[in-house]
Amino acid sequence: GNPQGGGGGGGLPPASPLVSSSPHGTYRQANSYSSSYSSPGSQRGYSPSSSPHLSPYNHNRSPPLAPLNLNSRSPPVPPRSSSTKGQSTPQRGANGQCPKGTCDKCDGPHLTDSCPIYKKAKEDHPDAWRNFGRKTPLGMGKAGGNFKLKNATVRTQPGDGNCLFHSLSFGLGGTNAGMLRRELAHFVQNNPNLDIADTPMSDWVKWDSGCSVQEYASRMSRSG
Repeated sequence: GNPQGGGGGGGLPPASPLVSSSPHGTYRQANSYSSSYSSPGSQRGYSPSSSPHLSPYNHNRSPPLAPLNLNSRSPPVPPRSSSTKGQSTPQRGANGQCPKGTCDKCDGPHLTDSCPIYKKAKEDHPDAWRNFGRKTPLGMGKAGGNFKLKNATVRTQPGDGNCLFHSLSFGLGGTNAGMLRRELAHFVQNNPNLDIADTPMSDWVKWDSGCSVQEYASRMSRSG
């Protein structure tokens, strides 16, 4: 007769499915399962080659693990719902203006979407999302404390729009504003994928100027 007890009494009960454990979870061996299956372990580079017909088994019936995104630079962030700070019903003064600080871009007395200074839509900047919901914002460094200047020499600068480069070149020595501007523009052009605060330089260029790295470097090497 059938040792498994097919239809008559007296036979042995069906064998229980085998249960095995691994560092990636607990698995139950399926009795009839031969199709290809991508387990949570295989998504992490784990392949149970010794047990090819394993299916996930969770005693607590918790939802399966989501696949890892190996290309992600930072943890996922919630979608940005609005560029305003709770401005659905702003309290306006007697002159019809919003209170100072209403604008999320310039802190002016107007709605963010109507900002006359920064008319472009506000970017969903990764630095802002890293600090989303944090009581203590992350920073790239700590403040150096109070600095007391005791002695200084006034240096005049030409009004040619290169004040930053005039100042830097004077502090560095051995160069001038034009040379330093061209050198820095050349560095930006040759390093578009350089990460600055976990963000490629090309993204910083886009947010600052709205153009490509090549266009930005070409323009900045001359003026701007």
